[in-house]
Amino acid sequence: MLPISHGIEQPAVFQGRLNNQGWIGSYPGKEVSLNTLSLYLKLEMQEVCKICGLPIDLCICKEISREQQRVVVKLEKRKFGKPMTIIDGIQENNADLRKIAQALKTRCACGGTVKEQRILLQGDHREKAKEFLIEMGFPEANIDVE
Repeated sequence: MLPISHGIEQPAVFQGRLNNQGWIGSYPGKEVSLNTLSLYLKLEMQEVCKICGLPIDLCICKEISREQQRVVVKLEKRKFGKPMTIIDGIQENNADLRKIAQALKTRCACGGTVKEQRILLQGDHREKAKEFLIEMGFPEANIDVE
């Protein structure tokens, strides 16, 4: 017998037997096969997001946080008059920020780095950076290009 919890109710108990057609059992009042039981167990074993309460596969927290962020893409002159594109306001964890920077450097064919929660790209790549951020899911209205 396997205990299975589903929703608010008390955990149900799966009882089954093996016959010439395979494994057959009963689950809260109905006959189910082993495939159906494995589906129930997979649903029960999924991790749930602590913020939105959805299964991790369906979690929408990142999309919601991206919609609320204000991203600024600006150009600064550095030593010897060299332009530097600075992308500020992305609040991802450090590993995600590095992945975003790596993808931007590849897209813009330039060098760059991540420092102090900002992405620094060598050269003037404001428009390419804005297009890339829009493709990533940031709303166009929340991206300011200076």
